[in-house]
Amino acid sequence: MYGETPLNGLVEAHFDSGKINFKTNYAEGRKEGLKTGIHKAWWQNGKSKFVYHFNDKGEYNGNVKEWYASGLLLEILII
Repeated sequence: MYGETPLNGLVEAHFDSGKINFKTNYAEGRKEGLKTGIHKAWWQNGKSKFVYHFNDKGEYNGNVKEWYASGLLLEILII
């Protein structure tokens, strides 16, 4: 939610440096802005932090990948 309005579509946030922090898709009309589609985040150094996949019910679906700030892969889970 953004105020009283449900989040809808792609939402992006940035660090003070201007580098991207995360991108997340939200489905209109979902309570508390359930995440759908692909949710991505980055470390402040610009390297990937995680990639999560969600179905239209807001549940994890498919691969989950997480990285250390160094860029080294932490884990891959298949859900």
